[in-house]
Amino acid sequence: GSLRDVSTGFDRIPSNPRWTPDSRRILFTAGDSVYREVFAYDVASERYDKLTHKRILGLGSVSADGSRVAFTLESAEAPADVYVSGLDFSAPAKLSDVHPETRKLELGKTEVIRWKSTEGFEVEGVLVKPVGYVQGERYPLMTVAHGGPTGAHHDYYRVRYGDGGQHWAGQGWAVLYPNPRGSTNYGETFMRGNLADWGGGDYRDIMAGVDAVIEMGIAVPDKLAFQGWSYGGYMTCWTVSQTTRFKAAMIGAGLTNLVSMYGTNDVPSYLGTFFNGTLSPETEQLYRDRSGLTFADNVTTPTLILHGENDQRVPIGQPMEFYRALKDRGVAVELVFYPREGHGLREYYHRLDRLKRQFEWVTRHALATSAATSE
Repeated sequence: GSLRDVSTGFDRIPSNPRWTPDSRRILFTAGDSVYREVFAYDVASERYDKLTHKRILGLGSVSADGSRVAFTLESAEAPADVYVSGLDFSAPAKLSDVHPETRKLELGKTEVIRWKSTEGFEVEGVLVKPVGYVQGERYPLMTVAHGGPTGAHHDYYRVRYGDGGQHWAGQGWAVLYPNPRGSTNYGETFMRGNLADWGGGDYRDIMAGVDAVIEMGIAVPDKLAFQGWSYGGYMTCWTVSQTTRFKAAMIGAGLTNLVSMYGTNDVPSYLGTFFNGTLSPETEQLYRDRSGLTFADNVTTPTLILHGENDQRVPIGQPMEFYRALKDRGVAVELVFYPREGHGLREYYHRLDRLKRQFEWVTRHALATSAATSE
């Protein structure tokens, strides 16, 4: 049959569509701010309705009579469980209790915060406060850049496993998860805000967020650390090449030299969309100007570099180039390759090693103490 484009009026990325049994509506989820909400598209009226508010949901199936829907629901305090409700998603009934042991854990409270960019528009992020937070006291701050760059931090439980956010909170740290321009969940214009501008507006948005947490009276200005994975690793590399305000950093699977990255990674066409096209005499300078390696002479921050030895998305030459540059300049640096791993760490003991290793490194350099982490 004929096709109709009905995307006008909806400026988010839909996923997991489900027809209602009467074929009048399509239910789907989409990232919206720091949440994952359920929306409905009405076929006859071509109207979009938001059915949930400030929730993290994973949409399941709809009953045959259309009276009930199953879904997963989680929050910053509780991991996902299965729920069921009417199609209005009100008064959900909990059906599972997959991780009862987590109720015994002391967690840092999360807060969705907003701040002004250097250009005056609003930027959002999630702040995890230390366990036992006392208002008026200041704490060291870890800032975590997300990957993508077309990704976003969410205010949910499972996002914290890789970077160890709640582990940091349990050891007396505040943790900032910023969503700078280039992030999803805020519309297409915002998502396109870092085209040909990696390390520009996105970097300024993150630094403004760090300043905001300091101004809130939560962060100690001279006890700051920074980390990220993939594009977050790029942003970490870029950050330590642009400022000395961070006392320790961890680059995970990070892009350090965009020229060599373009020629060796498995999706060069994707990288080219951010830098005015493929690597050529016309675009090469932009690739170089936005590479942290270009500014290696500026780096003084002690930097830990972690990478999978079989990473094809960000090939192993990327960490090796930056490691060599910092080593030659006398900067404290350590490079660790994880055997068998690709772009992300999958093996349990590798994930555990990452948490312990990055905590030890950051504690030693940012706080000038040895790590005495509790298990």
